[in-house]
Amino acid sequence: MAGIGCGTYFYLPFSIFSTGLVSTFLISFFKSSKNFLSLLLYICIFLGGWTSANQDFLHPDIRGEHYMQCECGEVLGKGNYLLKASGQLFYLHYSDSTTFIPGDSLAFSCKIYPLRTFNTAGAFHYHHYLKQKNVHFRLIPYSPIKKSGHSHTLLTFFQRLRHKMLQKMNRLIPDPNNRALLEALCLGYKNELDATTKSLFSSTGTIHLLAVSGLHTGAIYVLLTFIFRILGIHKPISRLLLIPLLGAYACLTGLSPSVLRSAILLSFMLIGKAFHKNYTPLNSVAASAFLILIIQPGNLYSVSFQMSYAAYTGILIFFPLLNRFTRKLPKLFSRLCALIWLSIAAQLTTLPLCLYYFHTISLTSFLINIIAIPLTTLLLYTALILLLLPLTLGLKLIFLTDGLCTFLFLSLQHFTTINWQWENCYPTLLHLLLAYSTLFSFLGFIKKREKKTFYLAGLPLSLWLIYACSYNLQLHNKREIMLFHCYGKSCILLNYDGNYSFLKNDLDSSEWKVILPYIEKNRLSSFPVNEGLLTDNLTYFQNSLSSPHMQIRLIDARSSPDTLSGILLITGNVPPQQLLRNKNFPIQAIYLDASNSLFCIREWEKYCERRQIPLHKTTDTGCICIPL
Repeated sequence: MAGIGCGTYFYLPFSIFSTGLVSTFLISFFKSSKNFLSLLLYICIFLGGWTSANQDFLHPDIRGEHYMQCECGEVLGKGNYLLKASGQLFYLHYSDSTTFIPGDSLAFSCKIYPLRTFNTAGAFHYHHYLKQKNVHFRLIPYSPIKKSGHSHTLLTFFQRLRHKMLQKMNRLIPDPNNRALLEALCLGYKNELDATTKSLFSSTGTIHLLAVSGLHTGAIYVLLTFIFRILGIHKPISRLLLIPLLGAYACLTGLSPSVLRSAILLSFMLIGKAFHKNYTPLNSVAASAFLILIIQPGNLYSVSFQMSYAAYTGILIFFPLLNRFTRKLPKLFSRLCALIWLSIAAQLTTLPLCLYYFHTISLTSFLINIIAIPLTTLLLYTALILLLLPLTLGLKLIFLTDGLCTFLFLSLQHFTTINWQWENCYPTLLHLLLAYSTLFSFLGFIKKREKKTFYLAGLPLSLWLIYACSYNLQLHNKREIMLFHCYGKSCILLNYDGNYSFLKNDLDSSEWKVILPYIEKNRLSSFPVNEGLLTDNLTYFQNSLSSPHMQIRLIDARSSPDTLSGILLITGNVPPQQLLRNKNFPIQAIYLDASNSLFCIREWEKYCERRQIPLHKTTDTGCICIPL
């Protein structure tokens, strides 16, 4: 994991890794200490991760056209596809009525554009989601896409089977909300889930139920074990037949990191039982993560991968410690408490990640999970049975799944009235690392209860508190201007000493989702800007902001300045000919937001190139921050 993290930012030649690996094997023939050889092995693993993360991507000419012959790898939603070509994945948005399925061979002329990394100031951006899937280029077709064939592989077989099951579920279940829920639970297809359903599951802390993970794979494992028992297959060696069946289920649900993790862990357990070998659960977790990252290093940055492994590791570590307090209770209460401890153990290790990625968490979700987890398992079983039955018989039994879905939705909706949420929390990466350091250092103290471990546990907590105080002080004293990237509109925000004011804002109330994450992350209070002195050494007068270090001038269609200097913020399609009129002004830099047309941007590019003036555009970088 450390090697992959370094390889994302720094290139390492393969020769260095191979040299380190050969050196380790040569040294192992001599009598060296075990610790020294272990250190060399760790170094080789680190270099291996570093090397695997250095992927050689295509660098096509974005001005030329390419004739692409590729294969449809995944359907992301309506008109959105991931295509495979030359060992890489490409993103395609095709709005034509023609639809494709995984395995289709496609041919068309197109241009290839790299996906830009946009600064979104905390808001969601589709490019970030695609890069988590290891997609770095987008295809813009210039000719109709022709389907030239269909490849028949094991993976495409399961993708076609999944597509047929989705079609059957569409005929079985008329209610769109229930159908979308069952598609996510059974087949891992979440493209039909609407924002209301996602928000309901997210606010109640049950969003993990919508992602096929260990809960779903474990339920399938229990069902298959029950079927094997009915068929009289009792020998441990015969249980190895479950491994390909679990692999088939993982392929059917889209091979997400969470389902791969659970399938590999269960496979390790089955192999151990078949050959009467013991296994260490934490070692199995590490081994499964190691195998997944060898095949696909980019999964390290997948939210599904991180959440899945954090939850299962938390269950393995904290559940035995918590469950020891309730073992002497009556059997019914003991099992009920075990479900609560299980949910709390998973929540302890996923809480920092939830706050980091989703900025909200339900602190009482363990209560609703007592109902939601068994109900989801029962819903999964009934839905799978309906899919396996003939359509006519399934239509007669559909009332079972409809009733369970309705009951689940009603339970979640009623729970929201008593739900206790921690919202609008935007921790940094250092907050995240210090939180996990504190959590596991206190775990070491609980297990050993030594004075040394107590001091070691207090160290990351002290660092966390010091960093939190300094970070909050930095937020309160921050002064900057934010140019948000909003197509066809302007939104320029002034952040000063914990307050914010709009220098210009054309957004409607429905479009505030672009700027709300920035306001909440910086904990800003609204304060209308007035002419004159704002704070010490910060003055605002006639669309001009002055500080001891710079002068910033906001220019729009209504501006008619006589003299210009410092930094110019250009909005509202003001070309250089209209503004400057062939005069030379001492301009330091020019910033263009997305309210300027393409023609206006090109005119400013020509002007800045002639005058050697730095030009910054939100169309290239996303939101732009100008420190004051």
